[in-house]
Amino acid sequence: MLARFAAAVLLCACAAAEIVDRIAVSVGNGVITREEVRREIRLTAFLNGEALDTGASPMRAAAERLIEQLLVRKEVELAHYPSPGTVEIEPLMKNLDLKKLPAYGLTEEDLRIHFTWQVQLLRFVDFRFRPGVQVSSAEIQEFFEKKILPSKPGVALDDVRTEIERILTSEQVDKQLDAWISEARNRSRIEFRDEAFH
Repeated sequence: MLARFAAAVLLCACAAAEIVDRIAVSVGNGVITREEVRREIRLTAFLNGEALDTGASPMRAAAERLIEQLLVRKEVELAHYPSPGTVEIEPLMKNLDLKKLPAYGLTEEDLRIHFTWQVQLLRFVDFRFRPGVQVSSAEIQEFFEKKILPSKPGVALDDVRTEIERILTSEQVDKQLDAWISEARNRSRIEFRDEAFH
């Protein structure tokens, strides 16, 4: 009798429950919700000063970015990278027009969370990929001859060597990160729920 009563109460509770959010993408045992995808779109539009577009195509692009972030986030959590403090985050918010946040359906806290993650992502990339990058003198010379000299014929290599090395290092780090994300995606079961994108 008691079991039947408990089952009846449970059925009533389920019938009265509302869907608060939908799963948009499953990534292994992690999920990305439709609201997370929409927040990513709103943040990107706000930071780029663009009009808000929540159509299927921008939602899919935002979901792809969130998949990559989720894969990196798992690695960050496994390696116990420390979270940045407010001292690092507040300067990133200084030159933004925070009065426009409500028009994008955002709060200052949404922005802080976003920037906290961005700083943590940069730390992860620097720690994981930058130490293994080496730029050769031949690569610097080639970049100088092909990219710098045509637009600045009078400049000396020594004047721009540090900048060239920085650019080439960043390019190699980006390639390593892309390869790592591609490999992580291949190892993960990723499933899009089409109904969440309409």
